[in-house]
Amino acid sequence: MIARTLLLAALIAGSSLFLFGGGDPVSMADSAILVPALVQGIAFAVTLAFICVRSRVRRWLLFLVLFVVIYGVQVFMALNDLFFFDIGEAVGMTKEAITQWAIFGTIPSLVYAGAAVLLLAPTAPADWHGEPRSALSWTWRIAIISLSYVIFYLVAGYFVVAQSDAFKTFYEGQISVDPAMLLAVQIVRGAIWAILALLIVRTMAASRLTAGLAVGMTFAVFLSMQLLFPNDAFPDEIRLRHFVEILVSNFPFGLFAGFLLAPGRTPEATGD
Repeated sequence: MIARTLLLAALIAGSSLFLFGGGDPVSMADSAILVPALVQGIAFAVTLAFICVRSRVRRWLLFLVLFVVIYGVQVFMALNDLFFFDIGEAVGMTKEAITQWAIFGTIPSLVYAGAAVLLLAPTAPADWHGEPRSALSWTWRIAIISLSYVIFYLVAGYFVVAQSDAFKTFYEGQISVDPAMLLAVQIVRGAIWAILALLIVRTMAASRLTAGLAVGMTFAVFLSMQLLFPNDAFPDEIRLRHFVEILVSNFPFGLFAGFLLAPGRTPEATGD
């Protein structure tokens, strides 16, 4: 399993080197690209392995779930921030570039999901019987997660990013957001995060804590790692502050969401 996880890490790191290095051997060998690619490859592979080895669904369904989750976290959730704050052009991304990202972002998502399933998923789903839940039970859990996301988002943004003079200078005059609209949008984003978390935990044969760890790792890793690479959109200080912001908000939020959503095992399944 370790060897296959390392193989997946090498595949992901190689694709990142090619993507961020533009296929140029000199750029790809630059430590500013090479080191983030290796870190991203290992982080992605470990996270995917953590989910795959505990799969309780068929491999084709696990592939679909992983594709939706990877694309949803790495592309969709990143892009909707650009659209809401309308800062695409401010960070050097035209609407055409954003559209291309949305389209071509499907390719690495498909590759990562497919490779993870082929290398790491068990051939037979694990035997797992979760507690049945009513529609009301799912509803209040998703509602709580949606609202709690706002807290994690605002607290991390305030303490990690907003206190920086560089942040204030960079975004000055570029962002003008109605607080009520900001709150409403983040609640909607929280609901989307909750759905992605539900997809993850429903594929796993795992305890609530393990499921929470899987969701926390996925939310933190797949959204933050691309910020390790230097880019023209953000100065280094802004880029790295956003990287830390995502880690310190998305991991505990995902841990909470996964723990709340994961069904406990039934007495019949535990032998009680």
